[in-house]
Amino acid sequence: MAATEQTVDSPDAVNITAGEKLARNTAKGNCTACHRIGTEPATRTATVGPTLADIKSKFPDHQVLVNAIADQGQRQPDTIMPPYRRNRILTESEIELIAQFLETL
Repeated sequence: MAATEQTVDSPDAVNITAGEKLARNTAKGNCTACHRIGTEPATRTATVGPTLADIKSKFPDHQVLVNAIADQGQRQPDTIMPPYRRNRILTESEIELIAQFLETL
């Protein structure tokens, strides 16, 4: 692989920025519909889910975070969080990018 090629597997500034855009995109991740991100002010609806901050301490295992984003219902059956993987809202690569972004919070 050339030094300039990038993969979704490598958390770098480009992937983290792409993950943030997906997380905030109302047609894709739309995380801010239910979650406050970091220390930013909450919107009216951004209190439905937990604040997305200090993610590495809450999810020290990267794959557990990926799986929680993909389908939180597998971990918490009474969740209202959409099953992003099962409903094909996000691709595996997009889920990975969002996880990489969240791990920076």
